[in-house]
Amino acid sequence: MAGKKPARKDRPPPLSPAEVTAIIRRCLRSGSVIPTKHFVDQGFQRNYTIQDAIHVLERGQVSGEAPEWNEKARRWGYRVHGPDLEGDILTVVVSQGPDPDRVWLVTAF
Repeated sequence: MAGKKPARKDRPPPLSPAEVTAIIRRCLRSGSVIPTKHFVDQGFQRNYTIQDAIHVLERGQVSGEAPEWNEKARRWGYRVHGPDLEGDILTVVVSQGPDPDRVWLVTAF
């Protein structure tokens, strides 16, 4: 499958862009998109809001680039590119924890 890295025994295999998109859409409908402290802190510094991130998640596209493994959080991070509320392109990094019904906003740039 394109975009997938071989799984290591100590990590779950990464999801495909289509799988990540389906999870994001489901979590948007249920209101289960949760900003991390890092996301909020970076938003103040980089001038983005949770509303900007939601707009990107609703209208953007999950990157076909390989996801990044976060060793500290023990999760894959996926990039979503799309327009923010002002129409500027914003990249939002999301991850999914052990709960398949929640998406975490990690950072944006």
